[in-house]
Amino acid sequence: MRNPGAAYPDYAALARRSIRATGWRASRRSNSTMSKLLEQGIDAIRELPEENQDFAGEMLLAIAGRGRITLTAEQIEKVKIGFAEADRGEFATDDEMRETWKKFGL
Repeated sequence: MRNPGAAYPDYAALARRSIRATGWRASRRSNSTMSKLLEQGIDAIRELPEENQDFAGEMLLAIAGRGRITLTAEQIEKVKIGFAEADRGEFATDDEMRETWKKFGL
């Protein structure tokens, strides 16, 4: 099954970098309740095709520290390029982001 995130491998790395930078940690609740926003997100993911659901599951597990995302050497190089661009302050414009989200129907 093709990984829909393979063309954009830096998303997972950027998510982990962002989580580390903000010091965010998942709360350890003793019960199994979800926040309303997470519940809405899960409901939306259920409507996606299976390969997109799998990708979303991989991302959630990575955020929770229970999953592992393996990148190819080429993908790792692209992530390094992305970090270098971010370090230089080179980010997409609002218009570029709107076009990107539009491609994915968002």
